[in-house]
Amino acid sequence: MTDRDKPTKKPVDEVEQLHRRIKELENELKDKRDSEERYKWVVFASQDAIILFDITTRRIIDVNKAAEKMYGYSREEFLKLTHNDITAEQEASDGSIKAVESEQSLRIPLRYHKRKDGTVFPVEISGSFIPYFTGQKVACGIIRDITERTQAMKKLMESELTYRTLIENLQQKIFLKDRHSVYISCNRKYADDLKINPDEIAGKSDYDFFPRELAEKYRQDDKRLIDLGKTEEIEETYIQDGREYWVHTVKKPIMDATGDITGILGIFWDITAQRQCENERRNNENK
Repeated sequence: MTDRDKPTKKPVDEVEQLHRRIKELENELKDKRDSEERYKWVVFASQDAIILFDITTRRIIDVNKAAEKMYGYSREEFLKLTHNDITAEQEASDGSIKAVESEQSLRIPLRYHKRKDGTVFPVEISGSFIPYFTGQKVACGIIRDITERTQAMKKLMESELTYRTLIENLQQKIFLKDRHSVYISCNRKYADDLKINPDEIAGKSDYDFFPRELAEKYRQDDKRLIDLGKTEEIEETYIQDGREYWVHTVKKPIMDATGDITGILGIFWDITAQRQCENERRNNENK
């Protein structure tokens, strides 16, 4: 038998290779399907609204259940809308679209969207460009309803305004310093004495306003109270417009949530007239 008459394995090898390749493709397809299923479950389970829309037409092409709940539209209704239909700020929306068109990721801490019933609500948005199998230019928006957060911030600001109004109308002079006796803030009464606006005191120290010897005394008092961690009431001298006054000062260490002392709160008021009366009474008694 000649070599030419011997059977060849080539066709068998090609079939085996073909079978192996088919198996590899089946595994790849299965992995892809599994990945898509995991993606779908992640999107479905997300508490934040997820909206996909075509960057060119701005038409919404898909949403998750959280988006339906947040905006009040069904998925079928969403697919008839554009990005503009859910945005309450058109100009701001245009800027966001341009950012995504350039394939940049972006985070917008505050925007206003509108629901199906027309109510406007605040949202936080994370947006990014994503590749899409149809060849569309698609943006993915992850939207979080921050109504509770903004309401809490509003209440805090109102509370701070009330607090500031109260502080500004007190006759006492009030200041706040950090652990190093550097001013953080003060009320208007104290700022007027120093011939500054209240917002100018941050970063200053007593050396910027008082004679060195007096500033050193204030600094040592602050340090002692921080070391002891106790509130203290002091009658001490105070210089205003070059004149010396007597003031009654209450200084209290300020602590953070963990109990660490972060600074000193000071409240003081003029007792010069009271001291003068006491001195006169003593002098009369000694005559």
